[in-house]
Amino acid sequence: MTSAGEHSDPAISASSRWFRCPASVQLCRGLDDPGNPAAAEGTCAHELAYEVLTTGRGIKTYIGHYFNGIKVDEEMAEYVLMYVEMVQSYVEMGFELYAEHRVYLDPVCPGLFGTADAILINIKTRELVIIDLKYGRVLVHAENNEQLLLYIIGALNEFGLLFEPLTFTAVICQPRQHHFPQATYDASDISAFAITANEAFKEINDPNPKFVAGEVQCKYCLAKKHGVCPELNRQKNIAVYGADNTPALRDVNALTHDELAEIYPSMDLVISFCQSVKEKVMEDAARGHPPPGYVYKPTGGRKGNRVFTDVKKVATLLKGWGYATDAVAKASLLSVAQIEKVISDEHFKKLEGYIDQPEGKPRLVKDDRGDETLDDSDFD
Repeated sequence: MTSAGEHSDPAISASSRWFRCPASVQLCRGLDDPGNPAAAEGTCAHELAYEVLTTGRGIKTYIGHYFNGIKVDEEMAEYVLMYVEMVQSYVEMGFELYAEHRVYLDPVCPGLFGTADAILINIKTRELVIIDLKYGRVLVHAENNEQLLLYIIGALNEFGLLFEPLTFTAVICQPRQHHFPQATYDASDISAFAITANEAFKEINDPNPKFVAGEVQCKYCLAKKHGVCPELNRQKNIAVYGADNTPALRDVNALTHDELAEIYPSMDLVISFCQSVKEKVMEDAARGHPPPGYVYKPTGGRKGNRVFTDVKKVATLLKGWGYATDAVAKASLLSVAQIEKVISDEHFKKLEGYIDQPEGKPRLVKDDRGDETLDDSDFD
C-alpha cells in the first residue's frame, strides 16, 4: 500500500483549498501539522480496507489489530465493510480494481500526484470509476469535487492508452453517515475541468499568488490554525475594528504570554460580534434585503433530526409487529434513524405518518456558485 504521507506538494487531497486560495500553498509550506485523532483514525480505516481488498481475508479477522497506531474495533470493521462491499460490487460487474493506486497529473498539473482509494475500469463498457472512502462525519459531496476529478485525470493518464472511456463516475463512500453520493461526467466535462485545473495550478506557482479567504478553503488550512494568514486576519480585524482602524498584523506564535493575555479577553467579543452580524444579515435578508451577491432561501439549509410525533403509538405498533423491546428502545424509544435500521422497509413506511422533520434553516446562496451557503448552523 502506498504510504499515506506520500503525495505531492500541493496535495491532491487539499485541492478544495488551493483551487480557491492559490496563496495558501506557499504560506502553508514549513508549518507544523500535528495531525489529529480523526485523521489517524481515517488512515487506519483506509489501511484496513486495503488489506481486506487485497488479501481476501474476512474483515472480522482484523478486529483487535492495529493500523497506524489505531485499534480496529467492531464498529470500524462494520463501516469499512460497507466500502469494501461497494468496491467489490463493481468487481463482480466486470470492473478491474486498482486499490490505493498512485496517479500522476502531468502534463495538466506538472509534478502533482496522489493516491486514489479505488480506481475501477471496465474496458468493455468503457467506464472509469473512482471511489473515495471518507471515514469522517462531515458530509462530503461528489458533484464537482476537485479531488475526485483530479484522480479521474490521473487515472485517464495511465489507462487512457488501454481504452477511451465514455463515462467517468466519482463516488464518495461515507459509511459512518450512510452517505454515498456520486457524480457522472463525460469526456467533455473532464476536458473542461482539466483546463480549470491547469489554470489553478499555474496560479499557485505565481510569484504573487492571490489570498482568498472563505469557509471551504479556510476550514482545514494550517495557516488558519497557526494564525498567520494575512487575508483571514485582515478580514477578522475589519469585522471588529473597521477598515480604517486595522491593527498591525502579528504572528500569533511570536506573541508573548502577556500579549496573549491582553488579547484573550476580546475573543468572546469577536465571536459575539460575528454572531450578531450574521443574525442581522439573516433578518434583513428575510425582509427582502439580502447582501449583494446573495439570494435568500427561507428553507434549504440542513434539516433537523427526524422525530416521532407519537412515541407511545409507534412503540405499540412496533411491539405488535413482533419487534423485541430491547431491539427498538433503550430507556426510551430509539431515534427515527436508528429505528429505520432495525425494522423492515415495509414497517418503516407505515410509521411515516408519525414522523416529523423540521425544515432546514434559512440560508443565503451566492448567485455565482450555488454550493456556497450561509446558514445558522455554521455558528453552532
